[in-house]
Amino acid sequence: MAANTEFTATIRISYTDGSSNAVSGVVTSTADGITNRIIPLAAGVTDLEVDIDFVYTRLKEFFALATQNCTIETNATDHTGGDLITLKADSPYWWSSTGGVANPFSAAVTKCYITNQNASVAGQIQINCLYDSTP
Repeated sequence: MAANTEFTATIRISYTDGSSNAVSGVVTSTADGITNRIIPLAAGVTDLEVDIDFVYTRLKEFFALATQNCTIETNATDHTGGDLITLKADSPYWWSSTGGVANPFSAAVTKCYITNQNASVAGQIQINCLYDSTP
């Protein structure tokens, strides 16, 4: 029987204020399931359906970065039975199960619907998820 592949995701966060004050931290998680996607977004696209799914209670890391302001709605185009995540352009959004902050997802994710809020400029979004794929 073949061994399960394990993936490790690392999030590095640092803060500097322009003086000698600088702090940083690292959060690392390991799991056997991974999704790494780069999705092109047409200007003003609304509710672009993307097949990304995971059991939220098994999620270890979630990272998203978009080049335009956008939203991610899970499970329905109005996020019924799911969640809404709002992204600012070029500002990373992340969550880690070991980071001490509550999971931003409240239900299993079956699909994602992405909206580019910029009606005149195309962009892209990168979504990375690390999760346990087996109970």
